[in-house]
Amino acid sequence: MEFDLLTNPRSGKGEGPARAAAIAAELLRRGHGVQIHAGQSAEDAALWAAAAAERSQRLLVVGGDGSLSAALQGLPQGCPPVLLCPLGTGNAMSLELGLPSEPGQLADLAERGRTQKVDIGEANGRRCFMVMGFGMDGEIVRRIEERRSGTMRKTDYLPVILKTLQAWTPEPQRVWIDGEDLGEFDFGIVANVSTYGTWALQLGPCEYDDGLWEVYLVRRADLPGTSVAAGAALLGSLRHAPGVVHRRGREVIVQGTEASPFQVDGDFGGNTPVNFNLPGFQLPLLVPER
Repeated sequence: MEFDLLTNPRSGKGEGPARAAAIAAELLRRGHGVQIHAGQSAEDAALWAAAAAERSQRLLVVGGDGSLSAALQGLPQGCPPVLLCPLGTGNAMSLELGLPSEPGQLADLAERGRTQKVDIGEANGRRCFMVMGFGMDGEIVRRIEERRSGTMRKTDYLPVILKTLQAWTPEPQRVWIDGEDLGEFDFGIVANVSTYGTWALQLGPCEYDDGLWEVYLVRRADLPGTSVAAGAALLGSLRHAPGVVHRRGREVIVQGTEASPFQVDGDFGGNTPVNFNLPGFQLPLLVPER
């Protein structure tokens, strides 16, 4: 079997190439063909994905959620199965799917893992596999990107979150889901995962491949409203929190009188208006057997 590996030299405090080499060595030992590519940028990762999808039977992304997001932009419809080999800061998707990190276990998954189709969304034309968030969510990511100078630890996010809660003034956004006008909200998340950034924050159940994404809308992103929503997520489900509107849909339009920041899979996406939709593309991810 032919395998192509993408490694992010900056992931895992620079451990990406060594981790990719260890996985490649295990696959070579098992008699497979392996190519390794060290990505230089998001654009380079997308070009790698397009080319590797034409020549290999399995694609391995050694990095975090950002590395997978970059590669996703270049994958063609009907691409080979993709394995995320976790080596990032948050590793939200690998935690969501229960992916291992040991090279031997990753080689096992690359050979014999179950293929899980994942509905891919687009936010203003950019593909996403986990979450699009507007309002406070987008502002936090914007501020993090402003101060990022290298690898960040999870604890580095807390001061940014607290400062945003104290200093940021939300701009209400009107939200339409599949043509239905739901009114104005300060903060919203459109997700195809059951956890939000960490296993401790539970959004609620979701189906990865049913052609719909979950939408969670918070009318007021003040300290009381945000605290109630966060508390509900910590207790097991955001969808039942007071002040939270939950829907499922294929198209979400967010637009306000004043612009509001939004993020796409943990990267700052710009400011509203934003049009989110499901174009019908499904990403085949390799995951452990249930």
